[in-house]
Amino acid sequence: YSAPESREVYWPNLTVGPAELAVRANTATAFVAALTIFWAIPTAFIASLGNLTKLEDSLPFLEPITNADASIRALLQGLLPTIVLAVWMS
Repeated sequence: YSAPESREVYWPNLTVGPAELAVRANTATAFVAALTIFWAIPTAFIASLGNLTKLEDSLPFLEPITNADASIRALLQGLLPTIVLAVWMS
């Protein structure tokens, strides 16, 4: 595509007033802050899945699974949070 020539541009349409500029900036800031907060809470929960000791306290039915073998415990601690976080982010 080629750019329009300067005589073809209606220049008054390209100006944004200071009030509208402030509203746009504040809206964008609020939107980013809300997304950050609503993203951080589930991500922190998913990251806590890596701590199986705390997870066993909350969910006692996991104790037989994690006490069965050290390799299963290591697999759950190493891969489970990463897999769940990857699914959450997709």
